[in-house]
Amino acid sequence: MERQILSDLNPAYGELYLAPLRAEGLKVYTKDQNLDGWIRAIDVFLIYDEERELARAKEIIQGLQTAP
Repeated sequence: MERQILSDLNPAYGELYLAPLRAEGLKVYTKDQNLDGWIRAIDVFLIYDEERELARAKEIIQGLQTAP
């Protein structure tokens, strides 16, 4: 299955989110939101087989968003 787990993320923060997700063995990729030749934002998608993978991805994202 595939699900969008982040949307409208500033491209500068892409690796900040992707690295911990990939370190956990999760399969993630991004799609660029391109406007007039400029990447304005990215969306992050998760490819998963089990619901626990989706739950783990959400935990990681929540931890990153609440970290000081």
